[in-house]
Amino acid sequence: MITGFGNNVISSLAADITASQTTLQVMPGNGKVFAKLLTSDYTNASNNLRVYAKITLTDAKETVFEVCHLTAVSNDMLTVVRGQEGTTAKGWALNDVVGNFATRGSENQFVQIEQLQSGHYTAGVAGGTANALTLELPATYFLHGNTDWTLRTPLVVIPQLNNTGEATLQLTLGGKVSGNYPLLKKGGQKLGAGDLLKDVPFLCIPDRMKTFFSVLNPSGVSFDTYPVGAPIPWPSDVTPAGYTLMSGQEFNRQQYPLLAAAYPSGRLPDMRGWIIKGKPESGRAVLSVEQDGIKSHTHTASVSSVDLGRKMTSWFDYGSKQTTTFDYGGKGTDAQGAHSHAFPYNPWTGEQSGGLAAGQRTSGAWTADRSSTDGQHGHTVYIGPHDHWVGIGGHNHYIDMGAHGHSATIDATGNAENTVKNIAFNYIVRLA
Repeated sequence: MITGFGNNVISSLAADITASQTTLQVMPGNGKVFAKLLTSDYTNASNNLRVYAKITLTDAKETVFEVCHLTAVSNDMLTVVRGQEGTTAKGWALNDVVGNFATRGSENQFVQIEQLQSGHYTAGVAGGTANALTLELPATYFLHGNTDWTLRTPLVVIPQLNNTGEATLQLTLGGKVSGNYPLLKKGGQKLGAGDLLKDVPFLCIPDRMKTFFSVLNPSGVSFDTYPVGAPIPWPSDVTPAGYTLMSGQEFNRQQYPLLAAAYPSGRLPDMRGWIIKGKPESGRAVLSVEQDGIKSHTHTASVSSVDLGRKMTSWFDYGSKQTTTFDYGGKGTDAQGAHSHAFPYNPWTGEQSGGLAAGQRTSGAWTADRSSTDGQHGHTVYIGPHDHWVGIGGHNHYIDMGAHGHSATIDATGNAENTVKNIAFNYIVRLA
């Protein structure tokens, strides 16, 4: 209910009333100004709000007061709820004052800027447990025994715990429990673990029949709008509630039907050490695995030809080297030298021509003759032991290298597999 106000709405009692009366009569013709208190200048045809007004009973000297709630007007007869805001119903006399005055209770009916911006009437921190939340908000729906309420604005609820499964919200408005409602997400699904996150606000909107609340999570858009089954890079080794690491494990397809729609086999891919590649136009199936490889390519290599010419290997003076020692002893030559000489001979005297003295003469005739063949002889040569020496001397050795080519071997290099510059994240997926 909302509070109605008027300008200078005041009258007097047209008759005495007792403390138990719930109707009172004002002076003739004044009922119509009190009736205007129960109307509103701004209306919404689809949202019919009930209106009540504060009226005060007091004596002429304004020494005693009773606050009442005006709920209906018929001509000059007012229907009221007696003894409000801590005052006590009592008997009043003819001509006592009846007026629409501001009261302490009126203040509570005005929405001020800070109340509006802070969500004073539509937001709050949830109590209860992780899966059975409670929320208490101020309201005036249930004044004077009213049982109806209308909630057409989202409620902002801030949970203090992550939910671990299906969840409900018990809503208390103006001190009265309006009900205990299931919290459902898109498509009427029950919440799963981690749909509600500690300190992350979510919105609750009641259905028209007031049987459940639809849950929206604008502060965690990725949690509701990111398709179930899509890998999510996660910068922590701690997996958030309601999610799991994609490490090739099986999951319960009955418990997580949306995840099963993405992975009908009931097994998640192992994303550890893998990257995601867009499926080519042909030749690959979704979720197929491709091992690492490099694009086919060639290398060229050449080694220049050069004439190395003649290269000296080394130099060394070997000096003189002794060969062998052997004693050859004495060796005889063969016997040679026998010969004769022809000379003139005088057979009469026996004189040789060479034997005549100068100036001598001989008689008779000369004849030719020879000397004897004596004179053949040999010689013995002593050789003896001795050495032979060879002078090697200092010298160089050379090798002609000549012009020639070389073969080249290209060694393997690089990592064990092809990589790109990267930052390591964990891939997680939502369980739903």
